[in-house]
Amino acid sequence: MKFILPLACFSVLSASAFAQTHDTFDSFSVAFGGAEIFAGIASFDETTVFPNGSGPNLVADGCTYSTSGDAIQWNGDTYFGMSTVTVMGNGQVFSLAYDVPTTNLSFTLQTFNGYPDSASVTVYDAAGSILSSTSGISVPDATPVPFSYSGLPASSVSISAGASWGPILDDHIYDGVPSGPVYSIAGLVGGSTATLTVDHATAGGGVMIGYSLAGAGPTNTPFGPVDMSAPITTLPTLTANASGTASMSTGVPARASGFTLYTQAADLGTGVLSNSLAELIL
Repeated sequence: MKFILPLACFSVLSASAFAQTHDTFDSFSVAFGGAEIFAGIASFDETTVFPNGSGPNLVADGCTYSTSGDAIQWNGDTYFGMSTVTVMGNGQVFSLAYDVPTTNLSFTLQTFNGYPDSASVTVYDAAGSILSSTSGISVPDATPVPFSYSGLPASSVSISAGASWGPILDDHIYDGVPSGPVYSIAGLVGGSTATLTVDHATAGGGVMIGYSLAGAGPTNTPFGPVDMSAPITTLPTLTANASGTASMSTGVPARASGFTLYTQAADLGTGVLSNSLAELIL
């Protein structure tokens, strides 16, 4: 059964499902002009404490950094031309693994002055499929070279360099720990059953899911826009479990194949909208 959603129902909702995270790596204690290398430590996150006493909380909760080698190195300001504290591994590949998939990420790449290099960056989704691959990025010296990605949710990034000790990373920005509900759909195929899931909602609270086949909006209301065009339809209100997850399965009509579903969820406990989705029904 379909329920027509009065536009005023969205009057209490506000946007922004994610808080932006910025790791500068400047919290690590390293001598000006020097460097610290830690053999036997191939990865770190917000919980890591290095042997020199630096940590925890050197980076934000939301990403794990790792090298294909067996050591992490921190470079101090002015070390071979670095202008701030930077981090690297002693392997040719440096990886980023996100706790929650991100649709926006950026960072800068550097190399030591006098050691020009090139880099390749590959972005993967949760299933390990490639979302983006960029090769031949010129990194001539310690001057930061920016890289950015915006698109489908990315779960990990692999950064490869030509030098055996590269690459050098700084200023990592991404949509990190959610500050509101996160909405996803699996199995959106005509004639099949789709699973709609909302995570990071208020535990025990209500969750509303709205959808439209008419377009992405925005639909203006006296209280602000939503990312769906009228008419908007809602599914029966769900209740989030103790972990803040609400999920349901629903049949997808075979005749819906080829249409684009525009949909969003809302945490009724906080009045916050989830991310919006525009999904092609296969």
